[in-house]
Amino acid sequence: MPTGYTSDICYGEKGVSFQKFILTCARNFGATITMRDEPLDALIPEEFKPDDYNHERLIQAKANLTRALNMSDRQVLAASVKTYKDSCKSYLESLTKSRALRSRYETMLAQVRAWTPPSTDHYGLKDFMVEQLTMSIDHDCSTYPRRWPRQKSVTGYRKQIVKSAKWDIAYHSKGWAEEIDRAEKRTTWIKQLRESLRNLS
Repeated sequence: MPTGYTSDICYGEKGVSFQKFILTCARNFGATITMRDEPLDALIPEEFKPDDYNHERLIQAKANLTRALNMSDRQVLAASVKTYKDSCKSYLESLTKSRALRSRYETMLAQVRAWTPPSTDHYGLKDFMVEQLTMSIDHDCSTYPRRWPRQKSVTGYRKQIVKSAKWDIAYHSKGWAEEIDRAEKRTTWIKQLRESLRNLS
C-alpha cells in the first residue's frame, strides 16, 4: 500500500524522477517540516522568510516602553485604576466559573459513587472515573484562598509596566534572532539539497 509520499510512484501515469521523490520526502524533514501538511505538489521556496511574529511583538514592546516612560502621573494612575478594575472583574468571573465547575464535577462524582457496576470486572472503571473526577476537582477547582487584587501606586504601576515592556523586549529580541537563524538554516538546507540534485543530473 503506498504512502502519501509514494503514491505518485504507485498510481502516477508517468514515472517519478529520483529528484522529485527526494523533494517530496524532504517535506517530512528539517527545513520543510512546516510544509508537511501542504499538498505534495506545492513548491518548496528557494528562500525561507522568518516568521515575523516576534518582530511585530518586539516593535510593540518598544512602543510600550516608550509610552510607559513618557506617561504623566495622571495617565499612569488612570491605567492603574483600569487594570485594577479589570483584575477585580476577572477575579470574580474566575471564582464564579470555578464554583460552577466544582458543582458539575461533584454532581457527576456523586453519581459515580452511587453507581453499582454490573460485575467485578467493571469496578476498575468505577475507580478510574472517581480518580479522573477527583483529579479534575483538585486541578480545576482549587480551594486555595485567592488574594483579592490590589491597586498599585503610581510609582509601583509605572515600575511594573516598564519592567514588563523591558522583559518583552528581551524575550522577543531573542525570539526574533532565533527565527532569523532558523530561516537562514532552512534556506541553506534546501539549497544544499537542490545543489546535490543538480549534481545527480
